[in-house]
Amino acid sequence: MQLVATLSMLCALAAPADSPLERALVRAQVQLELRVPLTGDHSSWENAWEIESPHFLIRTTANWYIGQRMAENLEGMLPFFHEVTGSQWVPSEPLRIFLFEDLAGYNTFGDENGEYHSSMLGSYFATGHPEQPVATYIHHSPKQLGMWVTHSAYHQFAARAFSQPVPVWFDEGLASYFANAYWDPAYLAAQFKRIKSGPSYVPLRTLLREPIEAYVPDPHARFIELGMLFNYLLHHREDTMTKKNADGIVLIAPAADFISGMLLGQDVTDNPVRTLLTEDLEQLEADLLAYEF
Repeated sequence: MQLVATLSMLCALAAPADSPLERALVRAQVQLELRVPLTGDHSSWENAWEIESPHFLIRTTANWYIGQRMAENLEGMLPFFHEVTGSQWVPSEPLRIFLFEDLAGYNTFGDENGEYHSSMLGSYFATGHPEQPVATYIHHSPKQLGMWVTHSAYHQFAARAFSQPVPVWFDEGLASYFANAYWDPAYLAAQFKRIKSGPSYVPLRTLLREPIEAYVPDPHARFIELGMLFNYLLHHREDTMTKKNADGIVLIAPAADFISGMLLGQDVTDNPVRTLLTEDLEQLEADLLAYEF
């Protein structure tokens, strides 16, 4: 509203009547008002802003500009989901993201929809709600908010793109990989370095068997470990990483093949990642811990 008022003032005070500057300011004001619904009361959820992009719809009473940026980031994230999972699925109608003003509103929504929510992350995929949105709330760090939403948006994407059930570690590990590798891979590496030498580190043999309830005391450590495991297998380990020729054509991609095979319910028995995770898990863990990212 303030931007529109400023433009109106400039039209009235800063430019002579019917001057080129006045006409330019009027055009700018009209274009702004058409693009941004700044007028009206959007403080209640019933009258919330709805920012729609080709594949996402952000509903919020908090901040139109943050919602718009979030939609743009998610559109950029979708091809990343496709590249790693091997799926080209796109929603037939926009996926919903509910962006609340604060933690209280976010928790209220979670309580009303019977979901476990804020204690584990700053977002969650609300499968119990009719619209099945991702719910989150405003954070002072755009990067942190982006990580939260990306993590849960992957769960939202996977629930529609794939019907094959996957283990908890696999589902959470992919979500954590997407959230960190897209937004700040250096953060992922730094956090893993801190965690692997401390008491919060969970051995892979335990981590790969744990139910989601085991994540509650320290979800951050588990998410980071699993995200780094996928990062290591996809990009750093010589016998599992994706390799391309000079023209960018994929020559071999064992880890990516394992991921898509798991998601599509294909036989991954002969995949080297499957062998590492079953027969050679201790060696895989030792290699992961020793690797300098």
